[in-house]
Amino acid sequence: MQSQLMSPDGKPIKGTSILLYGLGGMGKSSIAVKHIYDNYTTYAPYIFWIPCDTSQKLNAAVLKACQQLKKPLQSSDADLEKAPRVWRQWLEQTGKAPDIDFLVVLDNVEEEALLRTVWPRVTSGTIIVTSRRRDVASKLVKYQHEVAAMSAAGSHTLLYNLLSPPLQQIGDENPSLIEKICEFLDGLPLAIALTASMICACQSISKILATLDGTRKTLLQWQDKDNTTTPLSLMVLWEANIKNLSEHSLQLLHIMGLLDADNFSDEMASPEVVATIPLSLPSNEYQYLQALEGLSEYSLVRRDRSSLCMHRLLQDVIIEKMSPDVLKETFEAAVQMVLAVFPKQSDEGLLMSSFWLQCQKYRSHVESLELRYRQQHDRLGINPAHLPELTYRCSW
Repeated sequence: MQSQLMSPDGKPIKGTSILLYGLGGMGKSSIAVKHIYDNYTTYAPYIFWIPCDTSQKLNAAVLKACQQLKKPLQSSDADLEKAPRVWRQWLEQTGKAPDIDFLVVLDNVEEEALLRTVWPRVTSGTIIVTSRRRDVASKLVKYQHEVAAMSAAGSHTLLYNLLSPPLQQIGDENPSLIEKICEFLDGLPLAIALTASMICACQSISKILATLDGTRKTLLQWQDKDNTTTPLSLMVLWEANIKNLSEHSLQLLHIMGLLDADNFSDEMASPEVVATIPLSLPSNEYQYLQALEGLSEYSLVRRDRSSLCMHRLLQDVIIEKMSPDVLKETFEAAVQMVLAVFPKQSDEGLLMSSFWLQCQKYRSHVESLELRYRQQHDRLGINPAHLPELTYRCSW
């Protein structure tokens, strides 16, 4: 891949595009991030990360990119629709400026039609596409690579490198411990990272090995194990992790599993919002920070600038492992949480367009809840009480 993107003298090869495809949790986005870090000075300031899992998120990111490029677009629905065309024009016109090297990462592409809305006819820059599906970009890119599971040796090296020096010393003295743990993880980088966090949290490799072994044996007896597409390694880690979470951490994790994976903000769990939700959530800032610490300690969430993020595959595991009753209760709580922070018509009669930035901030959560409702309709049963009100408020 490196030789396809960069020339021997360290300069980007003009007009290169690459698709990284494979199952969730294989590290496709991480490969793109590494390329950015390794070549930051080459591309800066023209580095753009565009999430493509929904049209709303893609258009919002493209609008922001156009504004950073000083294009005359405002924060409005009208200019949101114009943004993809303006963006394509910039990519195509920049191809005529040989002194500019830019990098665009189109992350988590799910639909080819959506990708084409921002794909330039010709460009001299570098474009990296990540997707679970090969067919979404195979007709557009020059190169494509499947990101598959890591080898046994690669899994061992990654897990070892993620441990603290004292734990690495234990691994050196008992190499079979790490080897046996890796046998549970199926070469999945996400599973390896979660396991490393568990080991560091309890400071015992052998204890985690015993926990994973016992959990796997339990799951192998689970009658629905053949009716899921979620890797068994992640199911094992989920079962092992939840035993160490507080009630507040688990409730927060359940709610985040239903919302947009990239955009959970602290104000969504403020005491004022939590007071409106009939769940055992942190009622003050101290409890909230403690709950977050519990999630971060096991690498279940990460902070990205002003928001909290979660891996999409982990969301799938969370939803799958909730019982129907817990899912119903959590879904209603998630809807109420977004409803509490989503702008509404003011008594002073201000137009909703005056709250456009705030609406845009939370719109991705509304989209996510609508999608989850369609996917889980059979388990959720009757229509949630507050979802119609939320979608109505979002439809102005």
